[in-house]
Parts: sequence; C-alpha cells; structure tokens
Amino acid sequence: MLTQSCRKESFRDNGALEFSTDTLSFDTVFTQLASTTRFFKIYNKESKAVKISSIRLLDLQTDAPFRMNVDGVVGKQFSDVEIPAKDSIYVFVEVTVKNPQNPNNPFVIADAIEFVTNGVAQNVVLEVWGQDAYYHKGEIYATGQTVTWTNDKPHIILASSFPGVGVDEGATLNIQSGCKIFAGNNSGLFVYGTLNAQANSWSDSIVFRGLRLESFYRDKPAQWWGIIYGRNTSLIAQLNLQRVVVNETFFGIADEYIFNLAFQQMVFPNSLLKNYSSATASKLNLTQCIVKNAQNTALFALNAEVNAVNCLFHTTGSNVAALALGGVYNLNHCTIYNTGGKYLQHKQEALLIADKIVAIEDNGLYAGVLNTQIANTVVWGSLDNEFRFTDDADAIRFDHCLLKFKQDSATKYASKFIDCKFNDQPKFKDVGKEDFTPSDSLGSPLIDVGILGSVPSANSVDLFDRARSSVPDIGALEGK
Repeated sequence: MLTQSCRKESFRDNGALEFSTDTLSFDTVFTQLASTTRFFKIYNKESKAVKISSIRLLDLQTDAPFRMNVDGVVGKQFSDVEIPAKDSIYVFVEVTVKNPQNPNNPFVIADAIEFVTNGVAQNVVLEVWGQDAYYHKGEIYATGQTVTWTNDKPHIILASSFPGVGVDEGATLNIQSGCKIFAGNNSGLFVYGTLNAQANSWSDSIVFRGLRLESFYRDKPAQWWGIIYGRNTSLIAQLNLQRVVVNETFFGIADEYIFNLAFQQMVFPNSLLKNYSSATASKLNLTQCIVKNAQNTALFALNAEVNAVNCLFHTTGSNVAALALGGVYNLNHCTIYNTGGKYLQHKQEALLIADKIVAIEDNGLYAGVLNTQIANTVVWGSLDNEFRFTDDADAIRFDHCLLKFKQDSATKYASKFIDCKFNDQPKFKDVGKEDFTPSDSLGSPLIDVGILGSVPSANSVDLFDRARSSVPDIGALEGK
C-alpha cells in the first residue's frame, strides 16, 4: 500500500532575531541627493525556519524618507517574511534628506525598522547626517558678472546641459576662504574669465573634491572633471589659487585642450592653438596648493603663464605635470611625486616639458616660445626617469632641485641644471600618509640645500605656513 502525506513547515517559536548590526549609519548626505545604498543582514541560526510576522519602517522623520528593500522586494511594510533554517536575508536601505532642520550646519536624523517575531519586537536604528548646500547645476556666469560663493554651506556642482559651472570671458567667480566644493559625476569648473579662490589659512582652506563622501570613494580618481581653464582671443583667463586642495579628478587643473583631446568636443566654441599668442596666454597663480589623485594629470598647461609656489602635486595616472606648447613656467619650492596608488598605475614621467604639440583639429604641429625656471623643486617617482623634455626646448633651467633623471641624460644636458641633485632618495617622513616633509632623522638630502628665490612668500613659509630657514629645504615642505 502506498501512503502519501504533506510535510508541514515547522517554525521556531522564539522571537529573538540576530542582526549584522543594531545601527545602520550613513555618511553625510547632502539634501536633495540620494545616498548610496547600505545594507544589513538578518540571521536565522536555528535548525527551524523562522517567520517574521511584521517588518516596517517606523517613519519617525518626515524630512528624511528612508527607502527599504527586503530580500529583493521594495516597500515600507512586509508581513510573514520567512527565513529558512541556518540562512539569512538582506535588508537594503537608502535615504534622501529633504527638509533641513538647520540650513547651515550638519544635523543628524534617526529612524528605525521594527521587526516583530512571535510577538517579540526588535529594532534596527537608522542614522544619517544631513547637510544642506548650495547647488550649481549647469550654471554659466556671463561676461561682466561677478559671483561670490560664500562659506556658510558647502557648494555642489552638478552637470546639466552644461557639464558643471562655467565662468565665461570677462566674468569673475570669487570663492570665500573655507569653502568646500563637491562636484558630481561628469561635472567640473570651467574658467574662461577669472577664478579667485584664496584661503586665509590652512584651517580655513578651500577644498574641491568628488560628491560622494562614503569611505569607499575617498581619494578615488575620476569622480569629476577638475578645474578646466580655457583661452580667449581678447580677454585673459586667470586662476588665482592659494591654500586650495583639488582632489579625486580626471584632470586636476588643466587647459581645456586636454578635455577636448579626451572627448573630442569643445566646452566653449573657441579655436584652440590658432591665432594664439603669449599676450593672451592664460595666467595660473598657484600658491600653497595641493593637487592629487587625478586620473590623468594634476597640472596640464599649454602656452600659459604658470607661477606655482610651495605646491604639492602627486598621485596621477599620467604625467603629474605636463607643460607644453611653449609658455612661461616658474615653479619654486614644489614637490612633484608619483609612484601610482590604489587606483592608478604610474607609467609616464612625473614631469613633461615641451615647446611643441600636435593639434587634434588638423594634426598640425604647433610650437610656442618656452621659458621654464624651476627652483628648489623635487621631481621623484618609481620610474627610472621622471623627467622628459623635447631636445630643442633650450629655455629650461633647474636651480637647486632634486630629480629622478638618468645620469647620462643629466650629463648630456648639464647646462640646464644648476647645483642639482640626481637620483638621491628624497627620504620624506611618510609618503603613505601623504607627509612629504623631508625627514631629518632619515638624513634627507633635501634639507638645508635650497636657494633663496625672488618670491618672498616662498622664502618665508612652506606649503603649510611653517617658517623656512635662511637656507631653505628643497620641496614644498620645510623639514625643520
């Protein structure tokens, strides 16, 4: 005789669930923008299945609507959710902060998810820090406009029909000391007029970085385009930056030509390289700046006038600094360094200087008058040779510098180098922690071998406003 029976599911009758966390915390979330998705797990470690009779968002806050997904299903309330024996399920949560309680300062918002199992209620707390901000989506400041970004709230740059914020010819953007600027994907700051971003102190520095604040995105390149400057035929584009950090970009600070080269498109309809002279060259005045973690270059200039003093450029996927098509380049007390990083491989020389460039418009070879004076500067990295230049670029002078450069090349071009050191380990204190201070205890060859220059600010203080000695150290930072 055959007997057929139905197996009835047996559920555990106790109510305690186990969670991977009792509080799900979000990093700071800007108002109006969705967070990244966070998750936790619910475990059933018993030998019987468990049925959760109710899962619901308590909705304690109306100004921060959390959204929930339980084991692949979206909703705010669920009934009779089963977890098989010795198994688990995921709960995914995201949030958008809408109505800030404090418009200028960060604020915390809490909510909870309630789980009821066999009459026993348990909660997982949801916690998010919210921050209101100024939003700049596809803005273009026209000729004659002067705009000031204040420091009472962060500024968010977002792409729209225009990829971020544009400062057109004859317009001026002033950024107050202490401003924090966050740029979203496919956005950047494009300057054809004047950008003034000058901080009063490092405690009040101006920071440009990517929009995502989660730890996963920290120092990750290519989160936004960077500060891209253009060129004009009548007015001059000018960047005046002091105590500014530019981080997590594609291009760092760069001529628009490299943007066009990468994407074959113009941001503004200017004809590059043609009918262009040193009289209309863009002006970049960089004092005590840090540009780092760029997918391409940290500094890319074409036939521009660049004055960089006490600046640190490091960790890029291409040249750290590329100076080409002629131009006037004065670098004093800078550190140019690259060994790659978590997200980047180092395959090209840290410093490139050239007086020619091949134009993408017509494949023509264009040249410009080059005048480059580099003093008290470190050029170092993990390649055998960290400096490349065109043979006919005669107007290049290195004065009291330390360079990673093949010795036969250094001998061949000896006229370009005045009291320079070659291939000596710079012996910084801790590059892993981005401390590029020459180490006295390790016997750094950079200490007390520099030369006083013509720029008073470079003679008196270093990158972080530390006093320099009467015989300064080479590089952006003073070791004593």
